[in-house]
Amino acid sequence: MLVQLEKRIKSIFITLHLLIIFLLSYVLVKNIISAIIEKNIIAATINIIFIGILYIINIRDIYIEILIKIKSIIFKFQKFTDEELEIIEEAKNIIKSANCNVNFSNIHIHKVNLPKSIGGFFYNDIIHKELDVFISFKKNIKYFSKEACIQSVVHELLHALSHQTKNYCLILFINEGLTEYFTEWLMENYGIKNHRVYIYNVYTVIDLFSENNICVENAFLNYIKFNPEFFNTFLPKEYFSISYKIEQALYNFFKTKNNTKKYQ
Repeated sequence: MLVQLEKRIKSIFITLHLLIIFLLSYVLVKNIISAIIEKNIIAATINIIFIGILYIINIRDIYIEILIKIKSIIFKFQKFTDEELEIIEEAKNIIKSANCNVNFSNIHIHKVNLPKSIGGFFYNDIIHKELDVFISFKKNIKYFSKEACIQSVVHELLHALSHQTKNYCLILFINEGLTEYFTEWLMENYGIKNHRVYIYNVYTVIDLFSENNICVENAFLNYIKFNPEFFNTFLPKEYFSISYKIEQALYNFFKTKNNTKKYQ
């Protein structure tokens, strides 16, 4: 319950973030126009610099947040090329090679143009109860390779699968580490070349699995149908979200209280 509340709060913050940026932009543009009319070059220049800094800092977040907000409009009539459809199907087959019962029916894949450094991203749209995967097919293939594009799709689909239940409760660092670790494991088993991203995150996962003798296949099955109890057995507490920690603390408190009453 608290985990879902945390996600809703994040969704509200995304909307507020956009509103604040657009309001600041409106004020700065208004100041620039006033300064130009008054022939105040210094004031106009300062405001232009401020608006430039505002968008340089926030451009990636703005782009992604706008994509999310208007996805139902811009992706309604979207068509994939044969190569892109082949990549999507291959990515799904790679995941199914480890678990043939995986269901992708409630995951929506969209193609977008993202900066070169971003292969794709996943968004859990809790308002519309949709799991969205955004992939930069064209740039992945152009600047890297078809295999790299498949890897991006596998990675983002794994994010989506792990968020199908309401239980997901890991922070971003370990989330990316686990997702990339399982992506590499799947692709290697399937016989497709992959290149490592989230290097430090993945090494952290490798160390944790090694120290606790974790079976990768078992961990993967607990990951795609996310089971917090399984990960709670070996992941340090700092890798769990605040809302999950509060839920656990409340659960343990009331459990202890009930047990105390039984023995009184």
